[in-house]
Amino acid sequence: MKHEKLVKAFMDFLDKNFGDVATEEVHQDVEVRKSVDEMERRALFVVLAPQNADGTTDDLHGDWYDAQDVVEACRSFNVHCQKANLYHSTMVDESIAIIEQSYTSPSAFDIEKQDGSIVHIKKNTWLQEWHFPVKKGDTTWDDVLSERFTGLSVKCGAMGYSLEDDK
Repeated sequence: MKHEKLVKAFMDFLDKNFGDVATEEVHQDVEVRKSVDEMERRALFVVLAPQNADGTTDDLHGDWYDAQDVVEACRSFNVHCQKANLYHSTMVDESIAIIEQSYTSPSAFDIEKQDGSIVHIKKNTWLQEWHFPVKKGDTTWDDVLSERFTGLSVKCGAMGYSLEDDK
């Protein structure tokens, strides 16, 4: 009995303040939405990917990394750095870009880009999700949307040598 009185009191309150909400037609006309018109201003980037099974690589410089190298590089970055920069020269202020996630993929998967094309992500690929807060006059997010900035890079030094020379 108390339950019925509480429900009636609540319905009376709704009717008084919001109109006749007890009718089914009103419920059908009400549209509840989250704010989806604003972009989240987040982008997922590949930092490093392990070499392909056939020994080829997708690396811009023709370098290759095995899965363990990629995992160790990601862990080292996460412990010692966690800083974003542009073109290996300019540290990025957090009002422009924030690294929100940095991890290696536990399995292979496909992801859909904004244009609808599909990108395959290999197991143990190092990924980072960046957030680009709104800052007046900053064009970094526009550069991401226009695909001027499409990926990330690791600046590191290495000694290269030919395996043929070791024979």
